[in-house]
Amino acid sequence: MSFAAHKPPPADTCAGLIEQLESLRDSIELEAEQGREVLGRIPERRRPSARNLFHYLALRSRDVRPLQDGLARLGLSSLGRAEPHVLATINALLYNLYLISGRKQAAEGDADVYAAFDDSAECMERNTEALLGPRPEKRRVHIMVTMPGEAAGDYMLVHQLLKAGMSCMRINCAHDDPETWLRMIEHLRYAQRATGRPCRVLMDLAGPKLRTGPMEKQPPVVKIRPARAANGR
Repeated sequence: MSFAAHKPPPADTCAGLIEQLESLRDSIELEAEQGREVLGRIPERRRPSARNLFHYLALRSRDVRPLQDGLARLGLSSLGRAEPHVLATINALLYNLYLISGRKQAAEGDADVYAAFDDSAECMERNTEALLGPRPEKRRVHIMVTMPGEAAGDYMLVHQLLKAGMSCMRINCAHDDPETWLRMIEHLRYAQRATGRPCRVLMDLAGPKLRTGPMEKQPPVVKIRPARAANGR
């Protein structure tokens, strides 16, 4: 296929996508504005992330599959990785569609749209370091290991995990008891002093998870059991 001979997309295709994206942007900004009271209770430095969460929830509450198909046909992002910067992704798509459709004047207003991507990346890096500690040497990722119950009575297990690269110890508080958890942490502290390696502790609290919700009452499953004769038939 010759790219030189490839025809530009029809004007009505770009116009339709622009209209959908502008409508989507307006609606998710409106929903974020309706959450203004909640945002006001959040520390100022956390507010941009909270606002982005409002945008993300608003985006995911809509069926944008037809829009995604249209964007993909033009080789543009399909919003599949918009989570860290929802509004910036939509604005970047609009910026490119304005240029493709020849609306340079409209594009000039969004010329600095890409700065928002850098802001979100820096924010994520700061939050990751605050939660998990500095990035390990010679490795791009942290390694989290969930402790088995045996770790409370086996110092060498914890020591070996730390030497192997564990940078975050996860303790599942749905199992065992506070005394067991404390022994796990004590073993970690001893191992840290012995190896000189840092390691954070994540206490995963027991209880309902955000992914669960109330179950609707439904008729019970019908249980059918065949009658058997004395000989088992």
